[in-house]
Amino acid sequence: MRRILAGLALALLIAAPVAGRGGAAIVAPDGLTFGDTFSVSWTPANGPDRDYWARADCFADASTVTSVALGEPVYAQYIHLEPGIQQGPFTLGPTPSWQSGGADCSVGLLTFDRGDISRFFATDDFAVGP
Repeated sequence: MRRILAGLALALLIAAPVAGRGGAAIVAPDGLTFGDTFSVSWTPANGPDRDYWARADCFADASTVTSVALGEPVYAQYIHLEPGIQQGPFTLGPTPSWQSGGADCSVGLLTFDRGDISRFFATDDFAVGP
């Protein structure tokens, strides 16, 4: 019985999003494909109020038809976040370097200080299908 419970607890830990700094979290939906739009759900960090942004980045995978090399950036977009609501939309292509195909992506919860990225609080990796 202990092995079953331990296995179940491990499976839940693997499937759950990992909380970032100060309890912050950001989550992108599953099952996205090229050309989709999506919103993220997020939780701010504990502590002082901050001005949060989300940044999505995608990199070419083996199915991507592009002029850039495998693993090169094909997409980046920032969105200003407002507390308590899902934010978006992010639009997954096309871009000049991403005309079709899939990508390996991540979305991060961050703040800026004097125009530069100040801190990443949480990230979520996701795949985009062709």
